[in-house]
Amino acid sequence: MSLLNIIEHCRFEAPFFFPEYFHNPLIIFTTMSNDAINDFSVALNNLLKTVGTLAQQQVELLNIGIKTAGQLVEPLVKTSSDLIGNLCNSCCQIIQNITSTLTPKN
Repeated sequence: MSLLNIIEHCRFEAPFFFPEYFHNPLIIFTTMSNDAINDFSVALNNLLKTVGTLAQQQVELLNIGIKTAGQLVEPLVKTSSDLIGNLCNSCCQIIQNITSTLTPKN
């Protein structure tokens, strides 16, 4: 609702106060109809609902991103731990072969 609509609404709804109080716009705004106040509260409510929904979607995206990263890292960790285990076993076998070759047989 624009300022002109509010003034026109006040002029037709309450003509008794319009001519003498026109110089004070605060009176016009404080005596606005409830429709304008209700429209503002509905718009504010919708805005806050939208902000809440966007915040909730951001949190959901963050959770999905963390979950996806965990799912991607899990096979890599398993494969790298298997690789490290195999490498350690190979090193131990090499060391055993070298020591068995170098130890004198009686």
